[in-house]
Amino acid sequence: PFLDVHAKAGRQMRGAGMAEFFLDDLQEPQIREAILRPTSSKPVGEYGPPSEKYRFSFADEVVQEIVAQVGQAGGGRLTAMQMVCTALYERVSTSSARHITVETLRSVGGVEGSIERFVDDTLFECGRGVNLAPVVCEQEAVRWKKVMHGLARAQPDGTVTTDIREVDVLRRELAGSRLPFDSTAAYLVRNLLLRPDNVVDVKSGTIVPCFGLGHDALGLVLRNWKARHDRHSSPVQSSGEGDFEDEAPHTENDLALCLSGDGYQCVLFNLGALWRLNELGVLPRLAR
Repeated sequence: PFLDVHAKAGRQMRGAGMAEFFLDDLQEPQIREAILRPTSSKPVGEYGPPSEKYRFSFADEVVQEIVAQVGQAGGGRLTAMQMVCTALYERVSTSSARHITVETLRSVGGVEGSIERFVDDTLFECGRGVNLAPVVCEQEAVRWKKVMHGLARAQPDGTVTTDIREVDVLRRELAGSRLPFDSTAAYLVRNLLLRPDNVVDVKSGTIVPCFGLGHDALGLVLRNWKARHDRHSSPVQSSGEGDFEDEAPHTENDLALCLSGDGYQCVLFNLGALWRLNELGVLPRLAR
């Protein structure tokens, strides 16, 4: 129900003597109008009133909250608004109430949570497309989000904008990924999470393919996600009695698998364990 428009002129190549042409970002009244458009009773050309098609409504405080949260994005406000509004519409489209409240907005994580969930869902879809197990899809989503986080640049005023990096550099950083790079990147581009951007090497005059984030709001979301991820994954420092301390760090080559027991039930249990470990990608990493 929401339309996203991007100015494409000047996006194909950048260099000396070339300029980019762009549409200015949405201001607060325009954000509010775009949010409320699907609930309008005013006919739109031959398609009739949008409200008759979508049949839902917003509480006033929800619109105010979305406007406030989207307004914090340095750029790409329309895309950010589209993601949160789509998440809200999907939530109420299966409900009998069909009225979006503040509680509905909180249930989808607000603007930031909606964008992060959209990134996860898009990467999960790429994983399912190549038949990866759900847990492996989650691992790959984390791997790709870490690399995409490198495309976010913090500015001195506290805002976050998108940077660009060479495609070959990103390909090397994701060399160990179980998601095919080309098809996954293309899918992220189609879903406005990555943006291809060709630049000119001033020394050689050659065109260098690059990627940037689809919009600045995504950069802020990824930076906040990375900060939370680093806090949760940092090792716990402990020095109490009875704590187990490794004498030397282990590597993946130290992994060994031992199966024990006898009888038919043990055979079935061990078979299930092997099956699941293979789905998780553990078996290829075993040394013994």
